[in-house]
Amino acid sequence: MRLVIDMNLSPEWVTVLARAGHHATHWASIGAADATDHEILTWTQEPTPEHCGQMIIAALALYADMLATGALISVDENRARVRILPLRGR
Repeated sequence: MRLVIDMNLSPEWVTVLARAGHHATHWASIGAADATDHEILTWTQEPTPEHCGQMIIAALALYADMLATGALISVDENRARVRILPLRGR
């Protein structure tokens, strides 16, 4: 879970939450002070390594042989797809 501390709260909340075992970031270290709520919410929904790292690592292992011979993989939350590339001289 990503916790974002809003601009109207002190950045000291990041430390308080970290001591309690939570990862938090104050918006001032991420974006503009005049960002809209929509902009902040959009940022919080972007994928992070913590969120999708295991899916990507699993797909890399699953398709390792195909990647070595020339393939493209695409990974999202619901599936991983592989496409063999038409490379010459493999």
